[in-house]
Amino acid sequence: MVWYSKSIAMESGDSMRTVVVTGAGSGIGLALVKHYAKRGHTVYATKLASQDVDYAAENVTYFDVDFLKDDGCAWLESVNAPIDIFVANAGAGKYEKNTVPSPNDAMYRLNTLTPIEQFYYLKEKGFSGTFVVMGSIMALWPLAGYARFSHTKGALVTYFKALQVTETIPIVIMLPVAVQTQFFTNSRQAHAPWLAQKPDRVSKKMAKVIERKKRVWISSRLFAVLYKISPRILRFYQKRENRIYHETFHKEKNRSDSYE
Repeated sequence: MVWYSKSIAMESGDSMRTVVVTGAGSGIGLALVKHYAKRGHTVYATKLASQDVDYAAENVTYFDVDFLKDDGCAWLESVNAPIDIFVANAGAGKYEKNTVPSPNDAMYRLNTLTPIEQFYYLKEKGFSGTFVVMGSIMALWPLAGYARFSHTKGALVTYFKALQVTETIPIVIMLPVAVQTQFFTNSRQAHAPWLAQKPDRVSKKMAKVIERKKRVWISSRLFAVLYKISPRILRFYQKRENRIYHETFHKEKNRSDSYE
């Protein structure tokens, strides 16, 4: 099958699009599925077999895929339509004591390598739609307890920034700041994040950013303004996180890995 993009304006009502979202069992991924499905677009999404999704619609098809165990691209053969938007959202994080990443680090495979492999797989199939990369603000602005996660997202974001220079396929890089999803629970961060946003609201903004094919987008306008003026303005928050990090891991030595 050859995938290509129809030259249509999303949200115009003139034509419907085919959207693929990975890691859509919860959080931003699920919010994006709902957003596009409610507007009549055809949506294909992935989730883990262990996840129960509380949303169903005739124009939504889910595949159970574990990107740490299954082929990250083979399931795309079951998408029987030209893909207009591909959202590489699947990923995982962990709040942990600083460690040396393993050469076969699962988080790196999931967060960094899998989206890159999916991009080239689609490119070889003739895809010319919009490829959306779900990075993280921690790719630019790391926090204590997330060294390994920041490393994987930093590598992902810088790789696709380089591709934006050389590739003709439109690439949109999303940098969520803090979204009220299961991310912080699954990563085992006990304290609440700053500037947390609701996933439904973030997904609506993301859809507009995708439509405009904006190259890089930070989900929080306040954070984006402060960061643009001077990252040093935000040092107070990094210092807070550093204090919590030392308090946490002074008491707790080991935590087991958990991915979704």
